[in-house]
Amino acid sequence: MQLAAIATYRSALPYSVSTSFQLDADPFADRPSARLAPWVIRQEHRCALEQDFPVRRPSIGHGLLEMFNVFNVDNWLRYQGSLQSAQFGLALTEGPKRRQQLGFRLDF
Repeated sequence: MQLAAIATYRSALPYSVSTSFQLDADPFADRPSARLAPWVIRQEHRCALEQDFPVRRPSIGHGLLEMFNVFNVDNWLRYQGSLQSAQFGLALTEGPKRRQQLGFRLDF
């Protein structure tokens, strides 16, 4: 029997800020700089449990149970970058919630 776990921790993804307003007196279109979402840590967890089963010689059965996003945390992916929006800087989409898969393989 094998048990495996992987954890990944990352800072928030940067997002671009845009505006249709002219923020200064020069004739060029304004392009504010990119920003990071404040105080966000992206977490990704994977846990796998594997077991070998002798089915018939020389075949071996191999069972697998995997779980992704084990702690079911919110992983925000995109943020509102338009200065005209009332939701400026707020998260728009998030990654998938907890997922599980079960598998079985025969080796011969």
